[in-house]
Amino acid sequence: MKKTLLIVSNFLFLVIAVLASLPAFAENAQVLLYLAIAVALLGCVLALTLQQTAVAEPVTVPEAAPAPVAPETPRPDLQKIPEQNAEVQVAQLLGLLQEKGRFLDFVMDDIKSYPDAQIAAAARFVHQGCQTVMKHNFSIEPVATTAENQPITLEPTFDRNEYRLTGKVEGEPPYQGVLKHKGWKTTSVHLPKVLGERASASGTHLLVAAEVEVG
Repeated sequence: MKKTLLIVSNFLFLVIAVLASLPAFAENAQVLLYLAIAVALLGCVLALTLQQTAVAEPVTVPEAAPAPVAPETPRPDLQKIPEQNAEVQVAQLLGLLQEKGRFLDFVMDDIKSYPDAQIAAAARFVHQGCQTVMKHNFSIEPVATTAENQPITLEPTFDRNEYRLTGKVEGEPPYQGVLKHKGWKTTSVHLPKVLGERASASGTHLLVAAEVEVG
């Protein structure tokens, strides 16, 4: 409504200004001038009112609808699972090695008749999958940090359980030799937890189910 009045007042001001400039209305020029001033003041008041209204009324931004929350899948608390039979856990580890790297297929099959190229391709797949499982369940690091086939000195304080000496071993350490294999050791073991009926199984353990294509 106020915007309409403002437009009308501006139009009237324009009409009065045009009439005041015409010779026919020369005698009423002073009256038209006062009328033009009044209309101009009215226009100013309406403009200020509209500006204050625009400032006073905040713009209401519609709130965005909350994103749907996907239902959480309950996960078993591994810390609350009781101590398990190591036999079952080792069988589970073998199953994971088979699942990720076809480990059992590789080591249990007779590969003597396979060409070297086929064996090499299979070994790459087995290596990648089994490495993933090993890194997830064990923290493994080399015993010796010296590069293989490089000279190494074993000081008197070396751990005899971590090094196997070959060749001419005489007297007491220090020993001078060449590192033939860097060895491996694990600093932590996290065997996979087994849930359900398999957790209490004994004797025969299913490592991977047989597959049958029907049809």
